[in-house]
Formats: sequence, C-alpha cells, structure tokens
Amino acid sequence: MKMKFSRHFKSLSLTLGVVAAFAGATSASAHEVVIVPEKVENGTLAFSVESTHVYAKPEEAETPANVDTYLLTGADQRKDIALALDGLSLKGKVDAPESWGWLVAHRLGQIWSNTPEGMKEGTRADYPDAVFANRYEKFVKHFVGTSTQGASFDKPLNHILEIVPLDSPSDIRVGEDLRVQVLHEGRPIATQVLATYAGFTDTPSSYAYATETYGDESAQGMAKVRISAPGLWFVRVEHNPQSKVDGVDRDVLRSILSFHVEK
Repeated sequence: MKMKFSRHFKSLSLTLGVVAAFAGATSASAHEVVIVPEKVENGTLAFSVESTHVYAKPEEAETPANVDTYLLTGADQRKDIALALDGLSLKGKVDAPESWGWLVAHRLGQIWSNTPEGMKEGTRADYPDAVFANRYEKFVKHFVGTSTQGASFDKPLNHILEIVPLDSPSDIRVGEDLRVQVLHEGRPIATQVLATYAGFTDTPSSYAYATETYGDESAQGMAKVRISAPGLWFVRVEHNPQSKVDGVDRDVLRSILSFHVEK
C-alpha cells in the first residue's frame, strides 16, 4: 500500500543520541521493556524479556506473572509462552514460526503514586497526599522470521498503544526508511517517535534517531525511521492520556516495535 507523505515531514537524526523528554519525573526514569531474541536451535526460538534503561542490557527483573507473553503467527494463531526468572532477565522459548510472526510481551498495567516518601504502588485513594498517581502499561512486539507475499504484517494487534509497520521489517536494510503508523485505541495520534539499536550507546534513555508523526488527509499518524546500522532495532513511542481509572491522573503508555536488520 503506497502512502502519500506530507511535505511537512520532520525528522532529526542525532549523531550523539537523544535523551527523550518524557512526561513527569518518574516517566523519565522508568525502565523500558524489550524483547531480545537469542537463537533458533532445532526449530526453537529462545529469547529474553529485559527491563532496562540501556538497549538492551538487563537492569531490573519484571515479575513473570506481570508480563503476558505469546507468539502470534501470520495465521492469527496465538501460543502463550511461560517466562522463567533468570537473574535480571525473563527467559522464554517457543517453536519458531514457519514463515513469520509477532513475539509479544505485554507488561500489565501498574498504578504508582509519587508520595512524600517516594514512589509507592497504589492510587490517590491509598495516598491522598500524592503529587501524582499514574498507571503504567507497556506493549512490546518483535518481528520474527521473513514476511511472505501478501503477509499482513501491517495489521494492528489491537494494543492500546501500538506501532504498526507499513513496510515489512524483514525487508528493511541499512540506509532505508521504515514507515510506521502510531495508534492509540486504534486511532492515529501525533507523538514523538524514537529509535535506536542494541549497542548504540551505554548512555541511559538515549536514541540513535528521533522524529515526529505527521499527517494529512491521506496519511495520519505516520513517521519514517531511518535505519543507520545493522542489528537489533527498537522503535519506541509514549502516550500519556488522562486516565479513566478513579484515583489515577494519567495512563503512561509505552509501545516498542523491534526487528532485526541485516547488513
């Protein structure tokens, strides 16, 4: 599907990386959740789910029960995956798809309040003197395999916040642009789009590329990400709408799209 891109497209490729400007002090320090594939052996894909400030070195272990993990194949078949705690990582294994699929990790929503004694889990009802109370939820999807002709890789998975690739991640090469669309509750939104690759830097919360969504009548919530190196890439967005949950100020939503780029 060809898209007509607005002439108002804005992008900024940063040589030294970008420290993202997040909403609220806790948002800036919160860990990112990412999927790191390890190997495919005898038809089995091994991977880890990492919580980190540095892509993709584990710094803090998530509780396995708080991360809903599964493989979704191109045939829309879902296979749930159990995670096991291994040091600071969550380890998982699954049968590799015959052609392609999405490896998904959904860090379930958690409510945290910024109190005079620091961050504590709970709402304003639990901590009436809190500066703010936010609900934090994270969505990660990693492209596995090689897309086939007619593959529906651009079909949304109906995550609350989602980055949808408009080009096959398996076909993108260094020096090319990956087109994406950012959706909140299925609708395009305007937001900052950040991207980086594993090993780019050890500086926390830093990125190799930054841009913004743009749109006109034919292209809404679109962005282009320039691929500047081979390896494991991460495209990241955040959206902080007012929460519908009683005792909570905002929903701090994050979404990451990851994929491997060949040389």
